[in-house]
Amino acid sequence: KGSVGAYSFAEAVLTSVQLGGVEPTSGIPYGYTLGVGAFAKSIVQSVNLSEGLTSLDAGCFYGSSISSIAIPDTTTRVGDYAFADCTNLSTVEIGTGLTELSKFCFSNTALSSVDIPMNITTIKNNCFSDNLNLNQLTGASNVLILGSDVFSNTGFVTADHILDTFAGATGGSGILSECSKLVSAKLSENVSAIPSRAFENSPNFSLLDLGGSHLDISIGS
Repeated sequence: KGSVGAYSFAEAVLTSVQLGGVEPTSGIPYGYTLGVGAFAKSIVQSVNLSEGLTSLDAGCFYGSSISSIAIPDTTTRVGDYAFADCTNLSTVEIGTGLTELSKFCFSNTALSSVDIPMNITTIKNNCFSDNLNLNQLTGASNVLILGSDVFSNTGFVTADHILDTFAGATGGSGILSECSKLVSAKLSENVSAIPSRAFENSPNFSLLDLGGSHLDISIGS
């Protein structure tokens, strides 16, 4: 098992990286890890993370120039701030080995849409916050636990799909707080509660349609 150590290529000028490989006899991918801040603030744009990668430590690509990333299915842990402040990052594929998405993992990127696979059961604080172009969510059908401010300061215009998708999850305080483009929410019958601070400091939010929901509005929504 190999590793790329902490801050190994931080602020480096390399532009393309190929990581991993397979054992020549068996064809089994080599196991490897990426350390804390391994590529932080580097100008690397193209990264190929091959199967065999087991973990990405905190801030691994923080503030780098990557434009897309595919997390392999062999990866079981991604640290806090792993891809935060990657302002060119517009495409993310999340592998099947993860069960949770960490704090500020994809905060302040160029993402406009995100697909969360069914293996993800926990999304931690501010995971997708400060993505001003983010306005589309798919998947996330098995998420049970939400941290606070997960989609704070994003580009969602309506809250309908977000609230319906996470109707069965616990937590979610401030889920769409500080969203300047957010204007409305129409609730489905699946929604029985709105999390606390759900739309806090979203200045253009003006229409809440209760629809067929059996609503319990938490204090501070």
